[in-house]
Amino acid sequence: MRRAFRLLVVGTLVFVPAVVAIASANMSASPDPLNFPAQCTHSAATTEPLAVTNNGPDTATNVTVSVSPSAMASVFQLGGQTGTSALPSGGSMQVQVGYSPQHVGTNSATAVVTFTEPASGQAFANAPQPRPTPSQTSTPTPTPTPTTGTFEIPLSGGAIDRWIDVNPPGVNFGTIHTGKPGPNRTITIFDDGDSPLTITGMFLGGRQPADFSVGALSSSVVSDGHPATVTLGFHPKAAGARAAKLIINSNSCSGSFSVQLGGVAVEQDITASPTSLDFGNVRVGTSPAHHVAIVNQGGAPLTVKAIQLVSDIPTTTDAASFTLQGVPSKLPTVLKPGQSIDLKITFSAADLLPKKANIKVASNDPDTPTLTVPVTASPVPSPSPTVTESAVAAPPPSKPSGSGFHLHLGPYLPTALVALMVVGFFWLLIFTRRHRGIPE
Repeated sequence: MRRAFRLLVVGTLVFVPAVVAIASANMSASPDPLNFPAQCTHSAATTEPLAVTNNGPDTATNVTVSVSPSAMASVFQLGGQTGTSALPSGGSMQVQVGYSPQHVGTNSATAVVTFTEPASGQAFANAPQPRPTPSQTSTPTPTPTPTTGTFEIPLSGGAIDRWIDVNPPGVNFGTIHTGKPGPNRTITIFDDGDSPLTITGMFLGGRQPADFSVGALSSSVVSDGHPATVTLGFHPKAAGARAAKLIINSNSCSGSFSVQLGGVAVEQDITASPTSLDFGNVRVGTSPAHHVAIVNQGGAPLTVKAIQLVSDIPTTTDAASFTLQGVPSKLPTVLKPGQSIDLKITFSAADLLPKKANIKVASNDPDTPTLTVPVTASPVPSPSPTVTESAVAAPPPSKPSGSGFHLHLGPYLPTALVALMVVGFFWLLIFTRRHRGIPE
């Protein structure tokens, strides 16, 4: 009897935990364990699904999922369905696990699934009972009680702190002549943090990427003590400030890295002041003159190759009516930015036909290799002399001094004649009255 009782006690102690263990094993997770690939610290969380399934014959209640230790809950962030009041047999609970590492290295924690197993008590009640001996009093069947079960899913993930660094972070090519390549520049790419740094691609963007060029990368893998270099070029296609950026893609935690590129393109720019010259109406026999300035208003030295005056219509001799002065004695000559050549052009006409010529200036201006300044003039006849009133009574030529007294009455002759006529009139009146005996 004592032996049977001992067997009963031992069987109870062994059988009940076995039932609990079997019931607990019926709750599973997928994947188990959950491993995250290495990613950069402080980056956006990478999310992976975790399915918790009840494989047992009974419904599990009060199912919850949590992270242990709780300090790792900010690294392994739970979302989705993290709890349910009842999970039926064969049912699953979809949990989203996010990974956002804060420190470099391996991060690990545990996802703990806690649930209540009514099946544990039911399994104990339904378990076969040992038969009592005739002299043994039967043991009463225990009341089924809920059992709390747990199981754990290991969580892990790596964390890196890899950054890209470029020296210099920006390249200024300075001032370059338009259409001509400038000197190449080299930049160096370093890794800052975990190695190796892998460069996955490079391309040019920005405002004028076509004005810049990128050479071959010395190495696509950058590690401690082994930086990579790349050569950059600048070949401006138009004048003015030019800009672009070199975008470097890599597995750096910072993502793409941009290197600012810039330069100024200058060119020769010839102009004339004034741009055209019109003498207007010019009297035959006169020789008016005007000035024309040939100016380099560009940002680069201007080479003036030739200056000449030609007729607008080659079959005419209009250019012979003009005279051009101020042409440098030695051509070609170089004008610095802002410098000018002062030309003087004189017009003399021998006939009344309109004249039209051109001042042509050849230079190395890429936009205006030959500058043309039109010159026009319209000859008119000189006016005929007119007779003036003073010319009618011109005084006689003066005689040498010392030849005697000379009375010049020319200017007073009209007044003297009038006075003589008045005196004669009164004398005739008095004579007539005396002759007739009329008293005075």
